[in-house]
Amino acid sequence: MVYRATDNSVIYSRPVSCGPCTLTPPPGKAIKNNIVIAVICNTDFVYQGETSRKTKFDCRLQITGSGTAGVTGTANIASRWYQ
Repeated sequence: MVYRATDNSVIYSRPVSCGPCTLTPPPGKAIKNNIVIAVICNTDFVYQGETSRKTKFDCRLQITGSGTAGVTGTANIASRWYQ
């Protein structure tokens, strides 16, 4: 997960391959625009021509736990969340 802080620095969570992923803002690094982005990548993908290029993956996040106070849901993927 990643977000831009109000001082314009970029804050990343610890990468995980499965299981819970958490991101706790460090002191003085408030989340700009209240937007946190989940970055999902498939590092073991092997290109095998058109068949593998057109394969679609369904990665979904579940927002759970005590640290989700104030979380209102997922954002529209078609919106431009950068400034």
